[in-house]
Amino acid sequence: MCSKRSDKFEPLLTFAWENTPLSNSIIENATLATSKTYVLVVIGYSFPFFNRVVDRRIINSMINLEKVYFQAPKEDVNNLITRFKAIRSDFKKLDPEPIEDIKQFFLPPEL
Repeated sequence: MCSKRSDKFEPLLTFAWENTPLSNSIIENATLATSKTYVLVVIGYSFPFFNRVVDRRIINSMINLEKVYFQAPKEDVNNLITRFKAIRSDFKKLDPEPIEDIKQFFLPPEL
């Protein structure tokens, strides 16, 4: 029960592309938190076109990125790698590796 009425409604759920102070803050925090990443495991993320600007901002901030793994069903994994190419221009240097076993989360050997 609420004892004070407010005419201002602020949703607690936002989308990255909405360009709100909350979403911008979350993207900035994600960028800072992942900036030192050197191994990235992508588990089933589809890299949707509508989120490309946000994906590019976060992934390109990973300046130490050396290896990328893509875990997805066999029929999807190569499509994910292709979409990643549009996000990260130095893709070939990263030598991405498809992981088709989806029975459990993939843990990279670099851990």
